[in-house]
Amino acid sequence: MGSFTDKPGDIQRNLVHPMRAAREAKGLSMRRLVAKAGLPASSLRQVVRWEQGEHIPSLIYANILAPHLGFHSGEALREVCLRWKSKTQSP
Repeated sequence: MGSFTDKPGDIQRNLVHPMRAAREAKGLSMRRLVAKAGLPASSLRQVVRWEQGEHIPSLIYANILAPHLGFHSGEALREVCLRWKSKTQSP
């Protein structure tokens, strides 16, 4: 994790988002994930936001992405994202 000299917010930058970890474990680029999921290319920007922890995917998008990332459901994907966000928010 981070060192004791980390500033607030540094820890979040040092932890890999679970969506990114799952995508990389599957050997997918963000573009490839968007294409495999059948989403429009314009969705790439939203995937970036999700992987940076700026937003949590809605259940609709989570259901679309979950099977491509190895999650059994959109709810499971959202839960992992929510837990990551709660652990990485600045105090």
